[in-house]
Amino acid sequence: MTKKIIILFLVTTLTVMLAACSGGNGGGNSGGSKAKQPEGLYMLACYCNGEGEYVAELNEITDYYGRETTELQKLYEQKKTTWCDILADGTGTYHWEGQDALELSFEPEKSYIWIDGIFYEYQYDAEKDAFWYGADDFWYYMKSCTQQELDFIFAGKGGSVPFDQAEVGDLVCIGNYETIPYNDETEPLFWRVLDKQDGKLLILCDQLIDSFSFNYDPDGTGMGNITWQDCSLRQFLNNEFLEMQFTEEERALIQTTHIENKAANAELLEQWGTWEDRDGIPYSEQTKQNRSDDPDTDDKVFLLSYQEVLKYFGAPTEEYKGNSGYPLDTMKTNPKWQARVTKAVDENGVGFYDYSTRYGAWMTRTLSSAKSEDSALVTYITSEGQVYNYYTNSPMFIRPAMWIQAGN
Repeated sequence: MTKKIIILFLVTTLTVMLAACSGGNGGGNSGGSKAKQPEGLYMLACYCNGEGEYVAELNEITDYYGRETTELQKLYEQKKTTWCDILADGTGTYHWEGQDALELSFEPEKSYIWIDGIFYEYQYDAEKDAFWYGADDFWYYMKSCTQQELDFIFAGKGGSVPFDQAEVGDLVCIGNYETIPYNDETEPLFWRVLDKQDGKLLILCDQLIDSFSFNYDPDGTGMGNITWQDCSLRQFLNNEFLEMQFTEEERALIQTTHIENKAANAELLEQWGTWEDRDGIPYSEQTKQNRSDDPDTDDKVFLLSYQEVLKYFGAPTEEYKGNSGYPLDTMKTNPKWQARVTKAVDENGVGFYDYSTRYGAWMTRTLSSAKSEDSALVTYITSEGQVYNYYTNSPMFIRPAMWIQAGN
């Protein structure tokens, strides 16, 4: 009896050990297979070499206008991308820039991927959940993605992230802008997240969307004493712009914000230094007018103040290497201040900007402490990333800003 118990115990132990070994080996093979084979949704991230390293010359291209761009930016504009839907068994579908789906399958042990009957080498990084395939020095780098990311691309929102996942520096998409009356098409509006507080995001339009006057005053009768509170641009942004460019659901996310409209005497003087105008009057003398703070306002949509530009982008630190003329050629620049016009603006020739780079000048809501005769001057950012002043009734590009509800 004792012998039978011992034998039964040994058999049971051996069975468990064999099962464990079998399971371990099976798990190892499975794990090895998993380590070589992706599963789920993947989309094109960039072009790379055989080690999965980004190769700039493979990604940088020129568009119709000869401007530098990237392959991904082109796909985003065309509302296309290359993506895969891969099943657990290693088969799936391959979608190339919106074309009909092709069949794909993996051979993990051989490190091959078959697409429409053609095989390519591939490598999979389980830690990054990304794979790349190709031959020689040209490989497609595919990253794991969600259905929402794909939907964003097909809606023209490629490159942006959902509001509830956005962090400072991310790109979000809300609204569609029509450059009336230039065309009948709209394009999605992209916004850069500047701040995040209590489930709300401060977002700034990432591109220059249109050209407006700070205050439309064709007769020039009110140029000397206009304020942000009373200017026509503020009325436009918080009425027509808000109503026409956003859906009802999107407008519900846009918060009413109490904004301060302080004078920027000291901040501007620091940037302008010892500059003298054409009459030889030092800017420091002009700032002695000490323009007082304008009334605070409650706005849904607004322009950044000059102080906010400094807060979120920093002050100019780089030497200017252009040839804009005195005094700009003596002032430092900040590349983070620069912004490009949208595709619609470019195609319709709206406003004045550098046609080779697409950088344009954009307004702040801060009025300069200096005056030109009887006219107030608005502070704006030049296409070179410097600060300057100009007449409030002269058209200039705008970058609207607003706080939106992003989550709990």
